Amino acid sequence: MPKLLSLDGGSVYGIYGAHILDNVDTSKFDAIIGTSIGSALGAAVATDVDINLVNFFHNNMKHIFAGRWYKKFKPLTPRYNGNALEECLKKTFDGIALGDVKTPLFITAVNMHDERLKVFYSGDPSDGSRKLWECVRCSTAAPTYLPPYDGYTDGGIYCNQPSVVGIAGVCSKMGWKLEDIEVCSIGTGSSISESNIKEWSHLSWGLWILGAVLNGSSSTMNDYITRALPIKRFTRLQPLREKGWALDSASDMLKAEAAWEDDIQRGIQIVKDF
Repeated sequence: MPKLLSLDGGSVYGIYGAHILDNVDTSKFDAIIGTSIGSALGAAVATDVDINLVNFFHNNMKHIFAGRWYKKFKPLTPRYNGNALEECLKKTFDGIALGDVKTPLFITAVNMHDERLKVFYSGDPSDGSRKLWECVRCSTAAPTYLPPYDGYTDGGIYCNQPSVVGIAGVCSKMGWKLEDIEVCSIGTGSSISESNIKEWSHLSWGLWILGAVLNGSSSTMNDYITRALPIKRFTRLQPLREKGWALDSASDMLKAEAAWEDDIQRGIQIVKDF
């Protein structure tokens, strides 16, 4: 039965998936879809590049999210310029086109001109000629954190948990039958915040909506829809993220890594058995 690997967005907390993917046989998957940091993980798996994903996070996140402190208080401009991100993506996927991948790959982004979801597909001639690192860069352009790239911004705005989009993609582009599909979906942690919403201002609501999008609240909807589809199997891996852990904090990433030690081991075994 065809197996689809779906990888969430979630910035530094993609390290959860990195630990799992470093320790399982990823050749069992027949197609991959990734959003935001999940697109970087998916690209690495799909190309079979010689890279330790956990080391990728340890070595690069502190540089990608290194910026001047006052940027955090300037909401009209991105906190980071994206140069470090582009440098590490170029280094990792140098000379590889999207169409060169060994496993069919879907990468989500949002077209800022028409405000529609864009799904880069390795099997599409026009998409396949694009540089792989640029497709990943488009998908990882998280609003307020990193600037858009080539007219595209973060795919997590529309589908932070991209399993539904992946299922649609493999059915329409690859001819898979819905009832045969098996999906393994790896998240980046779900969190529950507590606030006195009765006293929220319009600005507070606006910031909450943005935070909900960037933290992957749309994942709940996609989980619900995926489970409702008549597919053969849906396996979802999602640890709990502590309140206050920031999406752009390398130190919080290390806290999560330590707190998720048992979750990671369980996840590795679940994917091995998948």
